[in-house]
Amino acid sequence: MNSDQVWGRIAKARARVKALAGTLVGHRALSSKARADFVAGRSQAEFGDAKSVLEKRRLMARRGRLGHAR
Repeated sequence: MNSDQVWGRIAKARARVKALAGTLVGHRALSSKARADFVAGRSQAEFGDAKSVLEKRRLMARRGRLGHAR
């Protein structure tokens, strides 16, 4: 797991807590901000996932385990 995956998932969790707090106290702006934070966290986590996949593919290609059409 790389740092983008970790921090993205942490941001998503924080956003969920913030949205719950905004809902409980009736603060619509806080709930809206939480939604934006959730989307940003999800994007960062997905970026980290993509980065991880590319790194694995790079290592496999380096070891000659990816089949290439010749």
